[in-house]
Amino acid sequence: MIPIYNCREDYLRETLRSVLCQDPGIADMQIEVIDNCSTIGDPEVVVREMGGGRIEYHRQPANVGIIENFNACINRARGQWVHILHGDDTVRSDFYSRARSGIAAHPEVGAALCRTIYMDEDSQWTGLAELEGAEGSCPVCRRPLDVADVEVARASHERDLAALEAELASLDEAGPVRLVGELRQLRHRLTNEPLPGEPPPPPDADAPPASEAEAMERFEAAVATAAERRAILAEARRRREVGESARVELETVTGAFERTATLEAAAAALDAARQRILNESVEPLEELLADNWHNLFVDRPGVGLDGDGSVSRRIGSELLHYEQFSDGEKMVTQLLLRVLVLRATTRLGFFWVDEPLEHLDPDARRALAVLLAQAPEEPSFRQVLVTTYEEPLIRRLRGSIPNTHLIYVRPSTG
Repeated sequence: MIPIYNCREDYLRETLRSVLCQDPGIADMQIEVIDNCSTIGDPEVVVREMGGGRIEYHRQPANVGIIENFNACINRARGQWVHILHGDDTVRSDFYSRARSGIAAHPEVGAALCRTIYMDEDSQWTGLAELEGAEGSCPVCRRPLDVADVEVARASHERDLAALEAELASLDEAGPVRLVGELRQLRHRLTNEPLPGEPPPPPDADAPPASEAEAMERFEAAVATAAERRAILAEARRRREVGESARVELETVTGAFERTATLEAAAAALDAARQRILNESVEPLEELLADNWHNLFVDRPGVGLDGDGSVSRRIGSELLHYEQFSDGEKMVTQLLLRVLVLRATTRLGFFWVDEPLEHLDPDARRALAVLLAQAPEEPSFRQVLVTTYEEPLIRRLRGSIPNTHLIYVRPSTG
């Protein structure tokens, strides 16, 4: 489904061409352009010329806005899976076959995502986006990804880079340069060839006629000259074609090097951004986590926060990963991180947590309850709501910590 509004005709043609070249047939894929009442150009003519009846076209009677036009794409779609492709975007030649294979292999999924190639107006690549969420979170719901999912995304990225490097290594750089040089030499020779002389004079009517042998000799000389010139012309054409092929191959090599440079620049920028985020966000958060953890577990120090967001504890020379924490330690770790992050980032007025105290030993339960009671911070994080069965503990907190309230919730008897 292709939503458009005042889309450039050349962009729309390129978009439709990229879809039609991998069309599996009308029984397997619906192709439709939904025009949000464009005021520039005539996209219907473009659709008719490109599709030849294969592409459906629907024009809104009035401009309904971007969101409603996207909703119209979904409502008009007849298939099980819907791909909304903007009128100035394209898909690669094997996009739909690979997407279909992935969906068939994982029937439990509800959405399929991919990376994005950035192009300029001449369709030259300027960048390649990472698979969003490859650092450890889902790009849709932002939940943490499993370790296996992270490794699959990283392995796919590394395979693509390895394939590109292999393609670059297989290209012959010297051959195109040599052929271009030969083409220039041939053009120089043709430029310096002497121009043909004056046409031969008309036969002299008074001159005695040439003998048959003389006429045959002249004819054979003319044939030989014509054959030689035809051979020279054919060789010139052949070399011109070879030179043109060399030029195209040289442009391909140049484009590959430019794409490699773009990828390297993007990788360097991503690495710099990652380091900046670590310096500005993760390291201070790690210090706050360690301080609060020490207040709760005096006899269990050594908690740390890695750059990828995973938590671990150092016990002597051994490293204890988050999965090996006790249930109580896991609960405390999650609450500490959420409270610290919410203090720094949230604009909401409250934070609600359900039964955080029920799986802890008495000392940790009391310390965590104190932490939650003292967590509110003006002006951005004003209230913490805790549902719990630990009534005696909360009553004591209400008497010792200001602004701590106890509300009883019972089932209705009416």
